[in-house]
Amino acid sequence: MSEAEEPPPLSAEDELISRAFKAAAYGLVLLPLQLYSLWLLFKLVISRPQLNPDQKKQAWAALVVNFPIFAVSCIVVWIVVTSMQ
Repeated sequence: MSEAEEPPPLSAEDELISRAFKAAAYGLVLLPLQLYSLWLLFKLVISRPQLNPDQKKQAWAALVVNFPIFAVSCIVVWIVVTSMQ
């Protein structure tokens, strides 16, 4: 590819999935980003786009990274709430 040629712009779905995956990865260190990543994945689900296999892989990867941390967070909140009663 020559310098004059630019890669084609990302589609809205590509951009959304890319941001969700990056937020999930950075969310391993900065936990609030996990919520942002889940929000982006939720937006993706409700928009119901036709995803190609690469997009599906990246979306599932973001969800797999999010799930354990989200599950542990929910358990911790549940323990804290039930211990207050």
